Amino acid sequence: MLQEYSTELEKINSVFGIIEANRILEIKNEMALYGNSYFLENNHYNNDYYNFDILKENKSIESIFIVATPSPFYILRVKHNENIIDIKIPPIYGNRSDILENIKNITGKIFIKYGFSTYPVILPKKILAIYSGLAQYGNNGLVFVKGMGSYCRLTAFASDFRSNNYTWLKPEMMKSCKSCGKCVKNCPSKALKNGTPWVNINKCIVEFNEQDGKFPNWLNDEWHNCLIGCIKCQEICPHNKKEWKTIIIPIEYSEIEEIINSNNFTNLSEYSKKLLIDLNLDRYYSKIKRNIKYLLGI
Repeated sequence: MLQEYSTELEKINSVFGIIEANRILEIKNEMALYGNSYFLENNHYNNDYYNFDILKENKSIESIFIVATPSPFYILRVKHNENIIDIKIPPIYGNRSDILENIKNITGKIFIKYGFSTYPVILPKKILAIYSGLAQYGNNGLVFVKGMGSYCRLTAFASDFRSNNYTWLKPEMMKSCKSCGKCVKNCPSKALKNGTPWVNINKCIVEFNEQDGKFPNWLNDEWHNCLIGCIKCQEICPHNKKEWKTIIIPIEYSEIEEIINSNNFTNLSEYSKKLLIDLNLDRYYSKIKRNIKYLLGI
């Protein structure tokens, strides 16, 4: 079954890893050990987000699967006063729904064919990818998959399928990162540190522009570089050089003004709604309204 599943995933340029379900408790303990400040997937707003009790809730679960799929870099290109303005959207945001739908269809077809069930899970996907051998950590705290770099979306699910050959690898940073440091130097808020994948989330721009509210005073207006999230540590990385895929979407400045000035998402024109929904950014609407102003300096 695994070979057939791998072949089907290859058709959408995806790969997968698998770990024994019982080992998720080791991940839980490791996250607790490192606490809230620096661990890559354990921050101030999702301490209780992950569900490590799935084995108690469903005793038939034997394995956790993690799938990696390439995710492109999007640019909203705007012409205003004879100037071209590129509004960046980092990978993993833009094609979320398409990726999930493709994986769901392939997984359902293969697993049902062989008499196995699948179950949704809420688990730290980066860590699953590392332990399964699917990915390695970079100095910027992101995971890198061969042939995708860090431009990939991870999807996790559980199954009653049991493998005779599980992988469980100790998390390590890529060797090339230890002597590089480009992402560390390019991080405007100095959230990264040479020689370790640990990220200081109290300084990471992503942790602030994905949330509502005012930005802290120390966060310089000039550091903002994306409509949502941040691209500084990824765009400079040598491992992403060959994996960079950009999709440019031309839009009118009037549409930007509409997004900024509208009271809420439902009041937008159908065109603007569709634009944000297609990019899976509708759920970030209140953040985008604020972030655009910083990007454009208005």
